[in-house]
Amino acid sequence: MRANHAESPGTEDCSGNTITLSEAFYDEINQHRIPIERHAVAAFAHSPGVLDFYVWLVWKYWTVRHHGAHVPLI
Repeated sequence: MRANHAESPGTEDCSGNTITLSEAFYDEINQHRIPIERHAVAAFAHSPGVLDFYVWLVWKYWTVRHHGAHVPLI
């Protein structure tokens, strides 16, 4: 499955921003979505460490909220 849906299959992409995922990997990602804010990703786009920390925090909060897990802070 192509992440860039703007182009039809078989056309060449000159931008280099196309990622091809297997159906199994795409289905796994699609079944386990977390609610990441698009504007936050755009704001942290030039700070990969901050973006990674933000995604980790959202994932942990989402897991705790929906599964009742305990996250030790110390």
